[in-house]
Amino acid sequence: MQSNMLYLVRMDAMRKSTGTVDGMIADYLLSHPGQIDHLTVWSLAEETHTSYASVCRFFKKLGLCGFREFKKLFPGSQRPEGLTNEALEFHIESHTPVSLDEISERICDYSASVIGSLPRLLKRKEIERVIGLMKSADQVHFVGLGTSAVTAQYAYTKFFRLKNVCSFERDIILSKMKVAQMREGSLLFAISSSGRTKSILEVARIARQNGATVIAICDFENSPLTAMADISICTTVRDSNKYIDTDFPHIQGQITIVDILYAYMYNKTPAFSSRRIKETKDAVTVDKIR
Repeated sequence: MQSNMLYLVRMDAMRKSTGTVDGMIADYLLSHPGQIDHLTVWSLAEETHTSYASVCRFFKKLGLCGFREFKKLFPGSQRPEGLTNEALEFHIESHTPVSLDEISERICDYSASVIGSLPRLLKRKEIERVIGLMKSADQVHFVGLGTSAVTAQYAYTKFFRLKNVCSFERDIILSKMKVAQMREGSLLFAISSSGRTKSILEVARIARQNGATVIAICDFENSPLTAMADISICTTVRDSNKYIDTDFPHIQGQITIVDILYAYMYNKTPAFSSRRIKETKDAVTVDKIR
């Protein structure tokens, strides 16, 4: 079955927009899973007191081609009450006894849903702007804490091979000192799964105060960090205010975003990039066992 995780989260977010057309449609679909197979676009519009065009727009906003694709994602035989997905509520540290097969299936489904939805979430203009800023920046600094530090270091090891003004620090004090020297034309990648880590927000504030551009990579479309950043690239459309006390590690999505940015930048200047990559590869050839 194609993963439906992100669509559930999106509908849940739309549902909270009470009184709006999208909110009414989302609420009906989530509350009446048994009726979906019998509905058409016209009858769904009638049931929700909306219009045919509104229903079509709803599924476009959801990231789908239309109602037919929605039905394929949620076949009746696999549609639990309320269109909930157990993986949405599954936590790695769960105390409930779960088999290895079930753990594997849920986690892989969850990861696949995040990565699979990224192409729809990424905005071409924003990606183009990020690459343009990367190419012209006099400084590029990557910062993250906890699991996001893994993403930050990974991004650094990718991009410094294309641009030697990149830097990375695990020490938040050193990061603050680094961005304190940034000016207009400098670039900060602030990476935070929650978008609510105080130290990362402080680093971003200092960078912006000095005129640097802040790019946020988060797991939430709506968070304090994305609100502060000049450009935000997110792995999901969730609101961090709803999940403030819940940990949703999406390092797979973050790493995928880094890979997309890196590959796109590489292909903007392939001759130069391939030469730089070859130089760095040649430097560590002696460290490989043959």
